[in-house]
Amino acid sequence: MGFVAMWILMPLPAAEAERFLPQLFPPPQSDPPDFCPLDDRIETLYELWEICQHAGPWVSVSALSRYPIHGLADALGPERFARLPPGLEAFQLDPAAVRASLPAVEAVFTMDEATRAEAGERLWIALDGSREPDLLDGVLPVWRAAVEAGHGLIGAQVVPT
Repeated sequence: MGFVAMWILMPLPAAEAERFLPQLFPPPQSDPPDFCPLDDRIETLYELWEICQHAGPWVSVSALSRYPIHGLADALGPERFARLPPGLEAFQLDPAAVRASLPAVEAVFTMDEATRAEAGERLWIALDGSREPDLLDGVLPVWRAAVEAGHGLIGAQVVPT
């Protein structure tokens, strides 16, 4: 039997960051996290998503028996993917970090038509036939909107139970 993995990228207003981040990203423990480190805090994450979905545009993708971030890595290729902020499975960036990382994100996701088509094909293969254009077309608009609004960002990949 398979599983469904989701990846969501949302704007993160400062008030919500102050309230939720200590619960979602506590100080590191000695045990390494599993692949989806926020799975055990899914209820808190759902509550944050419910609030933040009104703060601006956001991206939500899912895949059956595949991890969306692995699909994105395959689609972009190692050189492009390495230019993105690390830890896309579970991360938060404050507004300054979102602003500072925007040029790199723009460079990664700005593609000519042929490159975009090749990336789309690799994504389709990596996600076993699932078409998730928001992984290629939705991230940059969300990043830009967060910069314009002065928000941070939260990204999380989870396997809901």
